[in-house]
Amino acid sequence: MSKYSNVYEEVKIDKKKDLVIKYLPLVKSIAYKIYKKLPNGVVDFDELVNTGVLGLLDAIEKFDKKKGNLGTYAYIRIRGEILDFLRKLDWLPKNQREKVKELQKKFSNYYQNNEELPDEEVLADMLSTDVDNVKKLLALSEVNNMISLEEIINPELNQTLKDILPDNSLTPEEITIKESLKKCLKEALKKLSEREQLILQLVYVEELKVEDIAKILNISISRVSQIKHQALKKLRKFLSKEIGEKL
Repeated sequence: MSKYSNVYEEVKIDKKKDLVIKYLPLVKSIAYKIYKKLPNGVVDFDELVNTGVLGLLDAIEKFDKKKGNLGTYAYIRIRGEILDFLRKLDWLPKNQREKVKELQKKFSNYYQNNEELPDEEVLADMLSTDVDNVKKLLALSEVNNMISLEEIINPELNQTLKDILPDNSLTPEEITIKESLKKCLKEALKKLSEREQLILQLVYVEELKVEDIAKILNISISRVSQIKHQALKKLRKFLSKEIGEKL
């Protein structure tokens, strides 16, 4: 092996290290969003982060510049690696899995019979438990939904229980958008580009700051904001057309 080959390998290693450092905040964010929904003692946070880094390294190795942005591909691989790890771990105990299934069954039956969504108090009453326990079960359901599509409450809409329960932290505009998405989210998202979908995911699901998203995607802060507003505008336009009214 020539000295030039050795230099090339060293450059590759240094570049990979730089990319790992750059995308580490994304790894930690994805890991934390999943970790905080898991029961205590299931897995260490650092273990999820390390698993996410493995996904990141795999993304760096396999990424093809001709096919898009590394940030987009890395997000998919990091999250996928963590969820694969949890799937193999069989993290949800049998008794809790049964409680989650009971919650989903009660939720579905109530919706079918009343044509409206039960709130947390109604679910607590149906399950003969308290609201705090319902919230814990909903969190477990959400993680389980990430891992297994079999747990989706409405396959046609691609929604989980957590998706369609009211969220008091949202603004009136966001609540309106979220309610409309119940009917045509899957179709609406198909109208967005891969980057638009990713930015909405990073903003509203991963709750990353615009500055961090800009660093991850290697674009300006103003460009992130522009893409975000552009994506929301597309969603509003599509949803307005579908439901016959403007948001």
